[in-house]
Amino acid sequence: MNNIQDILTINLDEEIQGVIKLDSQSEKEILEELNGFILTENLSKHLNEFCEEYVNGAKQSGIWLSGFYGSGKSYFAKMLGFLIKNPVLMGTSFRERFAPKLTGLPDADIIENNIRALNKFKSHVVLFDSAKYTNTYGLSFMLFANFLRSLGLVDNWIGLLEYNLLLKDQYDTLKRIIQEKEGQSWEIIREDMTVNHRVFKQAYMQLGYTEDEYKDSRALVEARRKEYDATKLSEDLQRYLRLHEDTRIVFMIDEVSEAITHRTKLICMNSKAWQKHWLLWAERCGLSPSPS
Repeated sequence: MNNIQDILTINLDEEIQGVIKLDSQSEKEILEELNGFILTENLSKHLNEFCEEYVNGAKQSGIWLSGFYGSGKSYFAKMLGFLIKNPVLMGTSFRERFAPKLTGLPDADIIENNIRALNKFKSHVVLFDSAKYTNTYGLSFMLFANFLRSLGLVDNWIGLLEYNLLLKDQYDTLKRIIQEKEGQSWEIIREDMTVNHRVFKQAYMQLGYTEDEYKDSRALVEARRKEYDATKLSEDLQRYLRLHEDTRIVFMIDEVSEAITHRTKLICMNSKAWQKHWLLWAERCGLSPSPS
């Protein structure tokens, strides 16, 4: 008689993570989670439906993924995110590593073709758990802050200035100036709150900006952050997309109820401006999406 461990292809001796975290994205963690993921027949139908919607340019670019605690919604959302992102893990793409999970499923060939069709778009995927981040400046800024992090920027006023320089093709020059002058990378220096403002200001002005222009720019981005809303989010993402016309930006957000406090206004997804932005919300059953 066969034992369960002889039937399953997963290693039952490996520790099972009780909670899947969208923010945990090291190569080791992704591989472990992928190896432990079981694609059931029911899940495969949802996967296929999602791929068809994503590839065929659905009118609705927002998806609500709900389930009871422990039902696997975060796990499924993370697998979707990495199927779209398709990083290379130890020399093999995520989609190639995922393909064996389709074995034995109904319509496996169709699902595999739809997964391959994700190549139609270059996608920039932003995965995060909203419960881990402050909602001081609202849900829209939370999305943009995590988009900044996904670009290797910081999420404060310096990050907004970094973003402006990135779009002007001046960010690498700023980092080179800092490296040459300080003998350390900007990524290291900016973690030190006692010196990062001074170092950033000096390098910023070496790009050709005056001190008054620096002060004005800082004041503008700080004021913008305090008044951030869905319109500003769309504007800032459009600025990026104008330089990356073949790219889609995909937000995948877990525990979204943690971000919706004080009747936070949800983001309207019907605008044409959101045709190249996708949102996937993952939440426990019991939270009804607000119509606002």
